[in-house]
Amino acid sequence: MKKRIAIALAVLMVVGIAAVAGGSFADSHTSQITAFINRGISLTWDGRAFEPRETDGSRLYPIVYNGRTYLPATFVADQAGVDVHWDANTQTVIFNSRTINVDLTEPFRDGSTSSDSTDSRTRALENLPFTTFDLEIEGDDDDDELDVDFELYSNSRYKAEVDIELEDRKDADLEGQAALDYLLPIFNRMDIKASMTRQQIVNEVIRAFDWRYGYEEFELEVRFKDGTRIEIEIDD
Repeated sequence: MKKRIAIALAVLMVVGIAAVAGGSFADSHTSQITAFINRGISLTWDGRAFEPRETDGSRLYPIVYNGRTYLPATFVADQAGVDVHWDANTQTVIFNSRTINVDLTEPFRDGSTSSDSTDSRTRALENLPFTTFDLEIEGDDDDDELDVDFELYSNSRYKAEVDIELEDRKDADLEGQAALDYLLPIFNRMDIKASMTRQQIVNEVIRAFDWRYGYEEFELEVRFKDGTRIEIEIDD
């Protein structure tokens, strides 16, 4: 339900922005409206407060029109675990569900590099709030497992290993840069803190990894750069 609501908000917001920018298309398909930016609206996601922001860090505020609240499509879609794209040629808003698809790791199985530069990886590692991230999830089905072993050392040296096993899918065993390329986007969209409740942390990790297979066992150890730690062990 949450994802469907987020998609609805995203569609409305994208269509509005895209149509206004669409030239002659906008002239024949849109009408001018009066809307308001409401800086007094607070937002929460899964019980936690959040503030939408642009890539440059500037704050984004909801727009209110006819009693409905609208947020930027890309932000809402990302929070909901959905990819959204705008095709200007066909005037189409495109949504795609995110799944753990092991085939996506195929380009990295031979240790080949991605398009990200060494400098961008170094900056991403420096911005991580933690130095250790060890995660083991065993899904409701014994054939579904996720194992992450990440350590960040001095001078941006690291150890990264990812093992994914999904029933009826190709397994993935990533190490080194291939594992790092897989993990960094996930770490970037994950927001966990030692002050959060255990369930909030579990929910956030599952959301960031887009893990859709439940869990009979969940083990997590995180060591933050400020010295705080998270240790969770759940065995259902």
